Amino acid sequence: MVSIIDFCCPNFAENITFMNKTYIALIMIALANLFQPCTAQLTPEFVKTVVTETREKYHLPGLTVITINKDEILAHEFQGTRSITNDNPIAREDFFHIGSCSKLVLAVIAGKLTEMKQIEWDTRFFSLFPELENSSLPEYKHITLENLLTCTAGIQPFTNLSQEEFPTYTENGFEKKEFALYLLNKKSLAPYKKGKFGFLYSNASYTLANMMLEKVSKMSYNELINKFIDHDLQINTFTGFPNKHDPEQPWGHIIQNDQIEPFAPDHEYILPSLIKPAGDLSMQPDGFARFTQLNLRGLEGIDGFLSAKTIQYIHFAHRPFSLGTGNGTLGGLTISGTDGSTGTFFCRSLIFPEADFALIIMTNAGNGTGRMKSVEYLTKRLLKKQFNWWWKFWM
Repeated sequence: MVSIIDFCCPNFAENITFMNKTYIALIMIALANLFQPCTAQLTPEFVKTVVTETREKYHLPGLTVITINKDEILAHEFQGTRSITNDNPIAREDFFHIGSCSKLVLAVIAGKLTEMKQIEWDTRFFSLFPELENSSLPEYKHITLENLLTCTAGIQPFTNLSQEEFPTYTENGFEKKEFALYLLNKKSLAPYKKGKFGFLYSNASYTLANMMLEKVSKMSYNELINKFIDHDLQINTFTGFPNKHDPEQPWGHIIQNDQIEPFAPDHEYILPSLIKPAGDLSMQPDGFARFTQLNLRGLEGIDGFLSAKTIQYIHFAHRPFSLGTGNGTLGGLTISGTDGSTGTFFCRSLIFPEADFALIIMTNAGNGTGRMKSVEYLTKRLLKKQFNWWWKFWM
């Protein structure tokens, strides 16, 4: 799931009304100096220290952190073990499940298909699947690819499978259409005004978006990933949890009530296949860093796999959630960010295009929710150092 980090700055004006003008002037000069652009402070040594501190403080089995600019990896620290059941250390080439960070991957593929003129952002779902229109609720009539990727199509969330019963279908080649009809006949929980849905974060929304991409490209989801990510970008991926493919790869863990439970390769927990496009990719940290870097470069105006214009549209066409990614401001800097977790891994990517900087955090543990105190702690420590925000005591 995507979470937007939102830090608030205290209102200094309310606290200086009693001061004399000379003292106020001195304060304003000091504050002006604080807000000047700062030199990057993060070093690989500092990253290593904070990763060690965070892993020990929060009892994480494995943890990796990467910092990058548009041209290179600045720091890459990986520590810990693949599982609490053994001492096998995390390796640089290991895979981590990236959860809902997969949504941005699908949005980038959609962006590529728009540049190839195979689809448009405003292509209607029912223009590609007219046979489903008369059997669906009328309020869904005008939903588009962009609506589906920005979660403004009113589609049922399926973000908590312990509370939302997921329908089952026979694998007969029609299960995606059957699931689509199920979704398009459910009364939406999203706000609906003047013929348009408001925001409702939805994993199933990406199922329908993926159906559209499959239809125009004549490729399956796995084929789209293999073509555009594995082949064109040379980033290794696979669908599902790492240890389902190789038991020597990192295991997922869930941390709850100060207890940690490992998820062995034969554990029954998997993501339903029909919502895999929303959050079931695994990547190596270096590969995910290169994917993040292509987005950072585009946001800095550099054409690449996609044009800078397309990348900028994906990240900032809508606020606070655009096409597969959240956005906002932090410390006066524009930020685009994704969090991904299906409960047993956690992945975070934060991009600061104005500062030519991005931060990536990956761990083989989750807590069953979309937020982790360990990741928040680590993020704050690293960003305060990177941007010289020592004076932000409220962070």
